Amino acid sequence: MERLRLKQETLKKAYASFEDIISMTYTKVVRDAAIQRFEYTFEIFYKTIKEHLRVKEGIIVNTPKSIFSEALGSGLVSEEETKSLLEMTDDRNMTSYTYSEETANINKISKCLAEYEGATLIDKKLKGYCELIRIVIGRLDE
Repeated sequence: MERLRLKQETLKKAYASFEDIISMTYTKVVRDAAIQRFEYTFEIFYKTIKEHLRVKEGIIVNTPKSIFSEALGSGLVSEEETKSLLEMTDDRNMTSYTYSEETANINKISKCLAEYEGATLIDKKLKGYCELIRIVIGRLDE
């Protein structure tokens, strides 16, 4: 139980950092920071859900997609949220394993980030992921 509590605290800190960056004025550095914060927030997010499932439900799973599927089965997330979580997993994998300047500018995660120089980070996908993480964090606290 202590391990779950520590993971939840770490997740809240990572989430706060991710939330902060998506409202900043666009620069390449901010874009790169947003992608990196998304990546590490995603990592602790799925690992926290994994620990929650183990402690609260007795379910042992390992991969992010199987964790999110079991979260659906346990009622932690809805079917619609599960679809978004699975898409989030794909996007995280794309940013982590295929990162390049071109990927940062054209992949699904970053399309809106580079709309014009000096723009506010308006990427609906990142903001949507941020909001979904916030919702699930609230459920983990219940």
